[in-house]
Amino acid sequence: MSATPVKQIKTFCVSVTGYASGGEGVARLDDGRVVFIRNAARGDLLEVALTEIQTRSARADIYK
Repeated sequence: MSATPVKQIKTFCVSVTGYASGGEGVARLDDGRVVFIRNAARGDLLEVALTEIQTRSARADIYK
C-alpha cells in the first residue's frame, strides 16, 4: 500500500504508550489507527500533526 501525503494540517491529542522498533513513539488515534511519532517518549501526552496516512496506521510530527 502506498501512503497518502497530508495536504491540510489536522491535529490530534494522543498519549504515547510505547515504542516502535525504529525508536518512534507509538500511540492510537480515536479510530483505532496506530500512529508513529518521531521524538516522542512513552507517557507523553502530545498534540500531533499527521504527515502520512495509511489504511491502518499513520505517521505524525509533534505539533506543539
